[in-house]
Amino acid sequence: MAGRVLVDTNVLVYFADERDLIKRERAEHVLTAFEASGRGFLSQQVLSEFARVASESIPDPPSAAELTQVVLDFSRTWPILAITPDIVADALGIAERTGRSFWDAQLIATARANGIGLIVSEDFEDGAVCEGVRFADPFAPGFEASVLSL
Repeated sequence: MAGRVLVDTNVLVYFADERDLIKRERAEHVLTAFEASGRGFLSQQVLSEFARVASESIPDPPSAAELTQVVLDFSRTWPILAITPDIVADALGIAERTGRSFWDAQLIATARANGIGLIVSEDFEDGAVCEGVRFADPFAPGFEASVLSL
């Protein structure tokens, strides 16, 4: 079986946002594949960002109760990685070394701390590697979660 994968916020947002049905369908496919395989992980940061973006950026956003239910559903079916002081400290160093935002660096630090070598996100260059973590864009042509390997 291929390695573990940390899923970024944008995949969850597209799953909840009905404006772009092609990306919504792709996000649903990606989430379903990684959940079914047991390879997918989320972090506290990703869930928090998802709640903020979904409540502030989606037209006609879900109610607080609906959004709470979605977050709790994810937490019941996905392993959720904690953000620890060591991860915050590592993120500060990554941000300084790479010039990435703190939030991107914290995602990378979370993956590193948990032995995850791949982050699935459209916010990074597909195939790029930073601090030993590789990125894959789930919305890029040819992306297939079920055959993705490290």
